[in-house]
Amino acid sequence: MNGSFTFYAESGCLDVLCLLGSIPAWIGLMILIKRREVWQQRKKRLDTFSEGRRVSLSRTWAAVGAMRIDPTPAYYYGMPQDRYTWRSELGSLGIAGDWLVFGMARHPFSLQMPVSALRWVSCAILEDAALTGETSLGLMLHFEQGTRWNVRVFQVPAPSGVAAQLHDVLGVSTNMRDFDLAPAAVTVFEQDIYGQWNYQTRGTAYLAPDRLLIGWKTVLRVADLRTITLGPARGLSLTTAWLLRLSYRHGDGSLGGLGLQMDRKEASTWADAMSSRTGVLVQVYDGRKGKDEKLAS
Repeated sequence: MNGSFTFYAESGCLDVLCLLGSIPAWIGLMILIKRREVWQQRKKRLDTFSEGRRVSLSRTWAAVGAMRIDPTPAYYYGMPQDRYTWRSELGSLGIAGDWLVFGMARHPFSLQMPVSALRWVSCAILEDAALTGETSLGLMLHFEQGTRWNVRVFQVPAPSGVAAQLHDVLGVSTNMRDFDLAPAAVTVFEQDIYGQWNYQTRGTAYLAPDRLLIGWKTVLRVADLRTITLGPARGLSLTTAWLLRLSYRHGDGSLGGLGLQMDRKEASTWADAMSSRTGVLVQVYDGRKGKDEKLAS
């Protein structure tokens, strides 16, 4: 299942400026060439991370516990909702004692997350739109803290290798086959026992490896899905968006219905992603049945 996140270079309006004639096209081309060089240099620095820096950080991190995974070079890209408009300097990612730590030379403890909260490791394609298609595989670390689900995104030289280390050392679940999808703006509907779809809220949806989140809180687990139906959202809104209809089983055995109104292409991508993770086939709804669609048994 393919999907990608996009992060942007610092002056992300370059294409617009060129189109509007604010800067000559040849200057824009030179800037793109320079950015490509910077991107390639960044990748090279990941591969040539010095042993001295690794040893230095290991000694510093030892203050919070014994090293369980040695520092590996990494760039930190924040969280999916940040849309990757910011990135760190080159730093290191590792496990010291009971903490996952990311640090840089001047800030050895830039980020600390408890390993007890780490639930999943997955991946996503990171695409730099300002660099004409340059991409890399991002490492996604999923944490559950209270009722909140947090995702931290890193660029490392060998994401699958780091994921394997985290699995071996911590026993954390991994999914490096299905690329994560970016968060999506949705309108949420719930279905009552009469088949009527009722508006609930607008918010941000995110499909984690094993669950669907609204507002970064779990609303259902993909293992509980019973049907995935895709079709026009006629009668629910003045827009032409599609409704992704999901029926699922609650913990007490009862059935629930959830609808996500979103862009048609996005809805199709999400439906396919859920289907690939559950084996539940996607059904296409033509919109002529009205409100009397019943929950699946």
